[in-house]
Amino acid sequence: LGNELWTSSGVAVSTGLIANDVRMASDGQSGVIISWYDARSGNGDVYAQRLDENGSAQWTTNGEEICVQPSWQTFPRIVSDNAGGAIIAWRDQRGSSDDIYAQRVGPNGNNYWTADGVAVCDSPSDQLYPELTSDGARGAIICWQDLYATDNDVYAQRVDYSGAKLWATDGVVLRAGETQQRHPEIASDGAGGAMVVMLDDGLAGYDLYGQRVDGSGRTLWGVNGTAFTTAAGDQIATAIVTDAEGGGIVAWHDGRGADTDIYAQRIERNGYLGYPSGEIASVRDVPGDQGGQVNVAWDASYLDPWPLMEIDNYTLWRAISPTRSARLPSDAVVLTSAAEVPPESDDPVFMMEERARGTFYWELVATLEAYHLETYSAVVPTLFDSTATSGEYHYFQTIAHSTAPDTFWVSLPDSGRSIDNLAPGAPLAFLAGVVSVDVELLWSPSGYHDEDLGHYNIHRSETPGFVPDGTTLVGTATDTTYMDLDPGPTTWYYRVLAEDVHGNESGPSDEASAMLGTGIDPEVPAVFALRGSFPNPHSGGTSIVFDLPAPAHVTVDVYSVDGRHVARIADSPMDAGTRTVQWNGTDAAGSEVPAGVYLYKLEAGAEQARGKAVVVR
Repeated sequence: LGNELWTSSGVAVSTGLIANDVRMASDGQSGVIISWYDARSGNGDVYAQRLDENGSAQWTTNGEEICVQPSWQTFPRIVSDNAGGAIIAWRDQRGSSDDIYAQRVGPNGNNYWTADGVAVCDSPSDQLYPELTSDGARGAIICWQDLYATDNDVYAQRVDYSGAKLWATDGVVLRAGETQQRHPEIASDGAGGAMVVMLDDGLAGYDLYGQRVDGSGRTLWGVNGTAFTTAAGDQIATAIVTDAEGGGIVAWHDGRGADTDIYAQRIERNGYLGYPSGEIASVRDVPGDQGGQVNVAWDASYLDPWPLMEIDNYTLWRAISPTRSARLPSDAVVLTSAAEVPPESDDPVFMMEERARGTFYWELVATLEAYHLETYSAVVPTLFDSTATSGEYHYFQTIAHSTAPDTFWVSLPDSGRSIDNLAPGAPLAFLAGVVSVDVELLWSPSGYHDEDLGHYNIHRSETPGFVPDGTTLVGTATDTTYMDLDPGPTTWYYRVLAEDVHGNESGPSDEASAMLGTGIDPEVPAVFALRGSFPNPHSGGTSIVFDLPAPAHVTVDVYSVDGRHVARIADSPMDAGTRTVQWNGTDAAGSEVPAGVYLYKLEAGAEQARGKAVVVR
């Protein structure tokens, strides 16, 4: 909160002496370990002190001795050993030349290694300006400027928790050549290795180069590293930190202009500048479809187009909220990603903060070969569509795969939703018939965009030509028939609308009417007519509808297409009017008939008519 927690103006670490190159590292317990060199014995020696979280010194007044050889020890650098202590490296003049030594100090101020430190590099040439970082295993990786032969080069060495050197005796070279390499800075790569940035004294001034070395001492960014910048003027006074993904971010003073400015650059784990992933540009619904898919577009990796052409293919991955799926597909990778990032958010800081809030399960949905284009897109499936009751998003990321094995870059995720844009067609052949005090309604599917049909909405009104709305809705049906039970004595007008599973509703059907209990005889058809069967095809039953202009004895027989009699489904007298006979798709014995085409014959007195019904199973 900005409150001073220790004594006003600070607490004393070492007094009465001139302390130089003061550095500090965490002790892992809310305190710090501080290192420096001073000349209390007449030449420079290295000391250290530990302060707890209250600012109280834990070791000997004015510090514990780290190295007090009768020569100059300067330029100490410190890093936590991740075990409550620290490792300190320095420039040491105890020999005939400047060398690099190091010591590990424990949480109680005791030195773990040989008194006055172990030699990290004591070759005959001068070794200057040590820097170090943790190796993640209680040891350290130390780099320095080495006057090898006539040129300054940069070397590095790894020492373990016991002080033993793990690489070549005098270290491994990170960058060498005819130019001078100076003042290295180092940061952990988070994988047991380190990244080092250094000044290269070229003909046009200082440039910045970098090298990554793994835990075994193998250089990863070419023989002599890779250039961070070769801009005009001097680039000096560098600093480097890890990007937490195996690479680093470097900042420096830059003299390319009329004055000195501050510049920065990211270099990723493979030595490429920036982070050469693709970038999701949009996740959009595919218009004019039934939902179930989106179009994902992305900008290519900068390594893809000519002349670099280093990308082999892209894979596209899909995820949904972890509250919607707890499964981990066998072909998925697990990454941290945005839990609830609005699709309109393009704030990269917000995106990065949100990535840490929820673990997503990624599933491979597409693979595209790279053709060295600037942009790509793919239509990919979704697991659900956006509706009024569920507006959740799908998340997508792309991975750019290099032509080099196991070299790839993962984009930040972006999100979008699929929508069913198409309503089903209006129902057809809508009929209304009076059955005692009830009204039976029959219709046929439109056959237009109704493959995702959810149900039908039935509307009723006393006003002809009415417009269906919430006040006229009387029921729903999943089949193409509906019985309106005893709606009351009047003339009723009906319309039916189809609605799909995503809430898209069709236009209304034609209007049908029925007169009930008005004291007026219902309208009698003028002629005999077979209207057809509804629905057709059917899987569990169909209604055969016909007009009788006069009372008659009616029989209806069903036959197979080869002429075999299947069942008689009507054999009784009927009054004049529009009449209905039901067939439930069974034979005379009551067994379901197989799927296929069936013929029916209607006889009403001297009148006859034939029709066809299709059974599906």
